[in-house]
Amino acid sequence: MDKESSTIENQFEIEVKDDHNKQQSLSLLTETTTAVNDDKPVQLSPTKWKRFLGIFYILLSTFIFVTSTFIAKELNVDVLDASIAYCLVHSIILFIYMKFIKHYSLYKQASKQEIFFLFINVFFSATGGFAFFFAYRYLTLPDLTTIRFTQIIWTAIITSIL
Repeated sequence: MDKESSTIENQFEIEVKDDHNKQQSLSLLTETTTAVNDDKPVQLSPTKWKRFLGIFYILLSTFIFVTSTFIAKELNVDVLDASIAYCLVHSIILFIYMKFIKHYSLYKQASKQEIFFLFINVFFSATGGFAFFFAYRYLTLPDLTTIRFTQIIWTAIITSIL
């Protein structure tokens, strides 16, 4: 037996019968049971901070998004015109994150299928963003925010189709 784990094999006979209760076949079914040694210390799960980091990022981005939209509405700034600065700042932050924090290669050779799906993703994201800023002129902020956050559901539906 191994220090880490031990394996116990149990064999059971399985009898298969037809509709008239006559024996068709007789075979052995091997069931494997593994026992783990409990002498090692239990590995701790990630801390709560790391475990819920994604949820924290979502809440933070939602707060920043709604706050900036509210400020733009109160200052009577045309959000469609301000979207150029928004896209520029977003692109700079994304580039810094990709290149210097995650160290992604920006010139990775990708397959044609990956490039195609990337362009589809960019097209729908950009179209959704500009449609949001265009609709901002005609809808109230609560209605617009509700519509914007249903984008997650549409993304899931389109992803399941593709």
